[in-house]
Amino acid sequence: MTFRSIIALLAVVAIAACGGAATEEQVEVAEELPMDDAAAIAAMIEEYQLHFNMGHGSMAADYHTDGVFLPSDGSLLRTTESRVAWYEAQVVGNPQNQVSADDVLVLGDSAVAHGSYSTTGTPEGEPVTSAGNWMARLNKVDGNWRWAVGLSNWDTAPPEDLPAPLRDEGSAEVEDSLIAELMGYYGTHFNMGHPGMVASRYAEDAVAAISGRPKMVGRAAIEEDMSARMEAAGNPQLTIHVAGAQDLGDGYVFGGGWYETAADSGNQAGSFLVLARADDDGNMQIQWTISNGLPTNE
Repeated sequence: MTFRSIIALLAVVAIAACGGAATEEQVEVAEELPMDDAAAIAAMIEEYQLHFNMGHGSMAADYHTDGVFLPSDGSLLRTTESRVAWYEAQVVGNPQNQVSADDVLVLGDSAVAHGSYSTTGTPEGEPVTSAGNWMARLNKVDGNWRWAVGLSNWDTAPPEDLPAPLRDEGSAEVEDSLIAELMGYYGTHFNMGHPGMVASRYAEDAVAAISGRPKMVGRAAIEEDMSARMEAAGNPQLTIHVAGAQDLGDGYVFGGGWYETAADSGNQAGSFLVLARADDDGNMQIQWTISNGLPTNE
């Protein structure tokens, strides 16, 4: 049952509760009740998941606009052809995907959302489940919500023997962007081993889904995890490249790019997205962020 059908059913139940059975005209009106944007986004995600689970790779790809999709495996997908090829490869063997949205922020005809997912397949006869997090900016296109920019990761170490990622041409680095100062501060203090200073640029209730880590909520949890990662990695040095940022209104900025980390324990590279907002002092603070990444020193 789709989200729209559930809304219609509840409306019919409410009509009946007020006295008598619902007429055909009342049922028709209930089915046409408009959904608010958050509900419409939830319905879109449900439909997207349904097509993936039915093996409809090209139809799952149709839920994207001509933006950028950065899945967990290191692919960078910009074109319809690349997205269709990627999805068709993912649905081989009929894996089942479960997608949940934890938060949705709607700002006019744009929205930002984040959540989690799990995918279960049987590549060698035994069920194997991978899980992680996602974050995306969505656009309303002709009245329908679609993924515009999205990134997913794994919340544990990446699977072994990954196929080569699909890579369309990437973006050039942008030096003067709305998140340039924020990312510069982040990189400087990360490389100096100052987890508290880095964490100070997160909102008190920020959400961070870092590659290979469980999702963290709150500045204190983020600082604790960052301190542990710095110590375990051994003198990590982070280089951040900003590909762009967009003013969404109401003080919110959405942006992203790619990064490289060099450390005693090994090197890694990947992509990131960030939703930021200025605090009372005018400093941009991270509200939500996500990154993915793969080892690069093999």
